[in-house]
Amino acid sequence: MKKIVVYGTGDYYRNYKHNCPKDVEIVAYGNSNVQNSTSHSGNLYEGKPVLAPEEIKGMEYDYILIATDWSQAFDIYQILLECGIEGNKIRFLYRMNMTKEEWTYEVCEDGSIVSRIGKIKIKERDKSNWGVVEEVFVSNSYNINLPIQDTVVIDVGMNIGCVSLYFAEKDWVSRVYGFEPFEDTYNHALDNFALNTSDISDKIVPYNLGLTDKEEIREIHVNAEESGWRNIFCEDEGKRKVEISCKEAGIEINRILDENIGKRIILKVDTEGSEFSIFESLKNYGSLERVDAVLMEYHHNPKELEEILTNEGFKFFVNGRSNFGMIYAVK
Repeated sequence: MKKIVVYGTGDYYRNYKHNCPKDVEIVAYGNSNVQNSTSHSGNLYEGKPVLAPEEIKGMEYDYILIATDWSQAFDIYQILLECGIEGNKIRFLYRMNMTKEEWTYEVCEDGSIVSRIGKIKIKERDKSNWGVVEEVFVSNSYNINLPIQDTVVIDVGMNIGCVSLYFAEKDWVSRVYGFEPFEDTYNHALDNFALNTSDISDKIVPYNLGLTDKEEIREIHVNAEESGWRNIFCEDEGKRKVEISCKEAGIEINRILDENIGKRIILKVDTEGSEFSIFESLKNYGSLERVDAVLMEYHHNPKELEEILTNEGFKFFVNGRSNFGMIYAVK
């Protein structure tokens, strides 16, 4: 029986402790607040000592199980690495029994991790990477079942390639086209594709392009160094500048549709606010007439997007708040 330290004693652990492995012995708990540690307060938790991060290294254990949500887990993971704890002795409760696929990972020298989720491999370098992996593979935000052979997916806002890989792994998807405007993020996606077997990676056709309502080379300020939280609207002069190539969405999408006549088309869009100009272009070029399903993360009030989808004959539901969430639409 393995000995583990459970890091986290809050609501998340109490709500999801049933997902903890059954063949383990909990020898201690961890807490980032030193005032909650047993050495400071004298209190135990469920009969076990509570350790501050720097106290864990002196314990005898097989691994540490971080029992928080993904965002806190990333921060705790970094704290534990800084305390000299080996990354391969750290695991995450939110990644256990939250997906149908087996989830393992290996730790790189720089502290990043390469996750293997079923057949898919993805390198996660920063907190935003952890967020998009959680969104796709734990929350299943893009889970749609259209098991019709020769389905094509258009991934607008490809980021580091998680959604492209998610669909390319499915046997009923024949091709995935991905668009990502930021060069470093695009290159990270290419690195992730290269980690995977050819039966998955060869399905993906990536483009280092942004889709908007006009063709241009745009000079923009990078609002966030972590790739998952970037948009093309930042005007902060204190941020570094990059050039991105933009193409008119309706023209580019129609080109792909013309190459795949007769196939089912899934359009995925996650562009941190650019979805409004993209959909205006798609409407003007008649692109949505040939799209079967839309999976879209919206930012700001989605009323304009809802009107376009309604006029194009889609049935949809909105999952989220007034200024952020997901729209799932099908014909």
